[in-house]
Amino acid sequence: MEFTFFMVKPDAVMAGYIEGIIRHIKENGFKIVARKQKTLTRDDVAFLCPMHVGRDFFDDLVAFFTSGPSELFVLRRRSAIEFLNKLVGETDPKHNSGPSLRKRFGTDVRRNAVHSPSNEENAVRELAYFFPEKDWY
Repeated sequence: MEFTFFMVKPDAVMAGYIEGIIRHIKENGFKIVARKQKTLTRDDVAFLCPMHVGRDFFDDLVAFFTSGPSELFVLRRRSAIEFLNKLVGETDPKHNSGPSLRKRFGTDVRRNAVHSPSNEENAVRELAYFFPEKDWY
């Protein structure tokens, strides 16, 4: 079994999509190991999106992520990272041809409802940052 980080972004929380997203996650074999609500800070956004720090749209990204609470999760299942990325889908909801969380709940490239780490290194890093109370790996 493998652990991974998962986040429901403020747009989806404010739209009331959280229960539908959780149901979809559970229906696809994930177990929720830990969960908490957090309104991200600028430092949290810089940690989560280091590739965007200093870019012209970073302040808009910070404004979005800090606009309301996000729901943070530790998920577990076999091949969790790979499977979650398939379930989440492409960054831009319009580019998802099959069913995905972003196609179903997202509206655009930024307000795309959810975040998942792209690989094991990022999963370990994000789990340690947002859920430091346990060594997940």
